[in-house]
Amino acid sequence: MAVLDILDILPHDPPAKQAVDINPEMLLQIATGLEEPVDIAQRYGFNADEFAALSNWPPWQAALEAKRTELQQTGVTLRIKSAFMAEDVLQRAYLAVCGHDATLPQKMDFIRLAAKLGDVEPKPSFESGQVGNGFSITINLPTTTKGETFEHRKTEGSKTTLPIEASGAFVVAGPAGQARETSG
Repeated sequence: MAVLDILDILPHDPPAKQAVDINPEMLLQIATGLEEPVDIAQRYGFNADEFAALSNWPPWQAALEAKRTELQQTGVTLRIKSAFMAEDVLQRAYLAVCGHDATLPQKMDFIRLAAKLGDVEPKPSFESGQVGNGFSITINLPTTTKGETFEHRKTEGSKTTLPIEASGAFVVAGPAGQARETSG
């Protein structure tokens, strides 16, 4: 179907043939409210008169309102505006700490904040023995219960069985197979 045929069957007369092929990105950018809508529309090929006519077209108004509602409900609008404001405040803070009135601790605090926001602060180093991205395995051994045995082989090849108490103590075989209890 040609563009002219589509225009003939639309329930409302669009203000221009461009209205049929509106870039969804334009709708999204206008719905965020960060810039003047006419400036955004001009980037997408609409002049001021065409955008004024489009703004009064009911299907456009419904689509814009639906997108604004979606952005507010999902929290996107708040995050976008917060990021925009944070960037503005960051620029002002930078100018303030570059001034003569800022103390060294204030300048250092700003440097740490800017590094954190810019994701350029030093990453923590891995401890000795760790590999990869901090993956670790923890093995919890069950505590022994009274009556379990520990087998110890003497050098002559014979076996000595020693009881292990559940108190957390362990048995150490001394010279000549003598056992003594040691606290763990």
